[in-house]
Amino acid sequence: MKTTLTLMLLVCSVASKRPPNIVVFLADDLGIGDLGCYGNNTIKTPNIDRLAHEGVKLNHNLAAAPLCTPSRAALMTSRYAARFGLIGEQDTPPVIVHIASQAKLPHDEITLAQRMKKNNYTTVCVGKWHLGSGCSMFGHNCRGPLDYGFDFFKGLLFTLVDESRGPYSFWLFPLDDVFYQGLLGCIIGTVVMLWFLHKYRILNNKGNILLAVMAVLMLALTWFIPVIQTHYILATVMMFWFLHKYGVFCNKGTILLTIIATLTLVLIWFIRTHYRFHTSKWWQVSPWMDQHMNGILVEDEKVIMQPLVLDGLSQELVEYSIDFIEKHAKDDAPFFLYHAFLHTHTPMFTAKEYDGVSQHGRYGDNVEEMDAGVGAIVKALENNGLTENTIVYFASDHGGWLEGVEGGERVGGYNGMFKGGKGMGGAEGGIRVPGIFKWPGVLKAKTVVNMPTSLMDLMPTLVDMADLTAMDSKEIDGVSLSSILKGEDDKTQRSLLIHHCRKAIHAIRYIKDSHIYKLHFVKYNWLSGTTDFGENDLCSCYGDHVTDISDTPQLFDLSTDPYEDHPINDTDPLYTIIVNEMQQELSAWQGKVTYPPSILSNKLGTILNPFIQPYNLNC
Repeated sequence: MKTTLTLMLLVCSVASKRPPNIVVFLADDLGIGDLGCYGNNTIKTPNIDRLAHEGVKLNHNLAAAPLCTPSRAALMTSRYAARFGLIGEQDTPPVIVHIASQAKLPHDEITLAQRMKKNNYTTVCVGKWHLGSGCSMFGHNCRGPLDYGFDFFKGLLFTLVDESRGPYSFWLFPLDDVFYQGLLGCIIGTVVMLWFLHKYRILNNKGNILLAVMAVLMLALTWFIPVIQTHYILATVMMFWFLHKYGVFCNKGTILLTIIATLTLVLIWFIRTHYRFHTSKWWQVSPWMDQHMNGILVEDEKVIMQPLVLDGLSQELVEYSIDFIEKHAKDDAPFFLYHAFLHTHTPMFTAKEYDGVSQHGRYGDNVEEMDAGVGAIVKALENNGLTENTIVYFASDHGGWLEGVEGGERVGGYNGMFKGGKGMGGAEGGIRVPGIFKWPGVLKAKTVVNMPTSLMDLMPTLVDMADLTAMDSKEIDGVSLSSILKGEDDKTQRSLLIHHCRKAIHAIRYIKDSHIYKLHFVKYNWLSGTTDFGENDLCSCYGDHVTDISDTPQLFDLSTDPYEDHPINDTDPLYTIIVNEMQQELSAWQGKVTYPPSILSNKLGTILNPFIQPYNLNC
């Protein structure tokens, strides 16, 4: 009897040391003011509110960037994305813009999922990835999250695109565009010229006719491709004269050249119609390309839907997470579930049962549908007896998009009284996000943390709280919040947070004693009476959207002025003291950290590459 009791106690002791399961919820473009637990009393979010009520609410939680890719990269690595170049520059896209792109999170970065795998966790990523696909030739090896520590994946390698709704035409020939006017003129001119030459027997054989066509097409390239100079025109004429004079053409050669000529003409049309190399946003593609090439649902490495059907997609992904929990609930190994919601990114879509349920149109419907998804997954934890040994975390990747409009209806989030929004560098509304931790029995319910925290803190916090084995890694920018969340400490381990507009530093945050100071190096040129830039503007943190004030930066004390209404006067002695301290902190940072070139500045690696595009071969 005594031996049996000893064995039972030993088993219980071993079980109690089993690391907790971990569930991370990440919303997309959600404003901090969209949740009931952060003050919203019109959008119903009972499930997320319950997490906050039963856990720890972070009141000063910050995204590491105001856009998807760099923010998610920072969450996964606990490092600013600028450290490894996964962040835009002024003349590049601000984020990864295509599935069939070579841009991705560098493989030498250690992710949260890899740390979980090191500690024997079963890992799954569900929903939006947006850190690169890893696709190779002919769309093979599009592993995405599977290359960064995840065992399973179902979701979007890219992001939702506004063109997902469609339909869009592939065959376009808009004659109000000077390019197509020129192309049509070349076609008509070629036909007329050939008719004239044939009628007067200037061309007396098919080879000569083909030569004339080829010459015209080659010369036409000088109209469409400005980089071709006059010497290319002369070389083309001389080449065709030489080939004709010495009888290089034969029947098979004629057929081949005809095919080449046709493909060349089609290629010119395709590139100009479906790519945007001729514009300042050289990385963009046509709506048809966005819908069909970037609108893809993947399970592990297999494309299972192309293009996306949005209706019911949120529920499908939630069900996948629930199935994962039920399948692994009784495993000896713990699990790590990363559920990155597609909501509330545009375009707005909801299942029929959530259509029109909110007081805030389609955006509010999206928030309430997402909240229901959180509730369903948390319920699955409860049903499988996992609540007590599961850490749950909820956050948004950045603030709401203030300028978002669909069909005349506003579809962006509410950032409370914080100024600015998504894409605006150091503007508070774009980086102040909800943050909630829950772990029954370990973290006290109804706890509120008011000191600055960051999405980058997630990795070291989970490693500490779950008592996981550390891995060799690069210097991280996150700090563990474990003792703060448990109420054992009330001081942060950091003094400085940096806020980027792409690679440029637009603001810094400084924690000193009980004060939180924020220093702005640019001023935003918002529309009068607003803190935004107008309908559907995005990523507005450079150029005419801002004014450089780095010579006399604006200083705010967020402890007493959280909404940045009253800058500290630059004649105040306190201004000089604090600004000097903050500049010294920033200089020390810049002295030890060198930012590499942006991965997104490599044009060939950033544009949509059709040769690595994955396809649904079963459709």
